[in-house]
Amino acid sequence: MRYPEPSSQGGKSLLRFAPLALILVLLATGLLLGWHRYLTLDYLAEIRTTLKAFAADHGWLAVLTYVLVYAIAVSVAFPATWLLTLAGGFLYGIWIGGLLAATGATIGATLLFWAAQTAFGEGLRSRVDGFAGKVAKGFEANAFSYLLALRLAPVFPFAVVN
Repeated sequence: MRYPEPSSQGGKSLLRFAPLALILVLLATGLLLGWHRYLTLDYLAEIRTTLKAFAADHGWLAVLTYVLVYAIAVSVAFPATWLLTLAGGFLYGIWIGGLLAATGATIGATLLFWAAQTAFGEGLRSRVDGFAGKVAKGFEANAFSYLLALRLAPVFPFAVVN
């Protein structure tokens, strides 16, 4: 007896939403568990010695944990990445903390872009025409320049650019 292939068209069309669904589940979990209550300046000031001790005691593990937490926060568009940036600054100094925050932000933005492209890329691309189509073609041809302009232009908020 032969079974149908699991990669049927219906399965593929739903599977493309899996990365986006995972991001939404992470965001909903964080909000339902109240993680946002811990992302305040007061709470950060309260636990600063604990964080500094963890960073000093665990070295690279603490660095990787910071970058991972930052990447997850950016990828789910959690509204307190500015606080994580401050935490990186006081834990690792302005230059290393800034570099770690930029690394986490880049990883998180890449994950979010990949999830959105996987879920909506082909459908949107087939419907784009006119001015939006020209912008899309220009972005494909000069992706780095477009992204750099969006990142450096202060009129575009970080979460929107992501």
